[in-house]
Amino acid sequence: MPDVIAVAAAGPDPGSPVEPVIGRADYFLFFDARGAFVRAQANPHRDLSQGSGTLVARMLIEAGARAVLGGNVGPKAALALRGAGVSVSCPHQGPAGEAVARFLAVERDLPGA
Repeated sequence: MPDVIAVAAAGPDPGSPVEPVIGRADYFLFFDARGAFVRAQANPHRDLSQGSGTLVARMLIEAGARAVLGGNVGPKAALALRGAGVSVSCPHQGPAGEAVARFLAVERDLPGA
């Protein structure tokens, strides 16, 4: 089960909606392995004309994310995340906190969890 779960979100709190594109998210919300909200971080790469997904992937890896949730992730960001052993779970929608709860419910049902 992941230690840190990062969610691409439109705002800084768990009630904020999941963003449709990870690289363009306004914020990343970090949750612990039990689904408790830990902190929010603004996305400094959201307005780049290109390359935001790869930079976001690096930022999330450095932040210790073991799973990333969002609406969609681009191929380069997905490759970088998965290459670092980070689980990518898409598509999610609705409030970020609820997306984490759904993700954890599925994770707990997996063999070996």
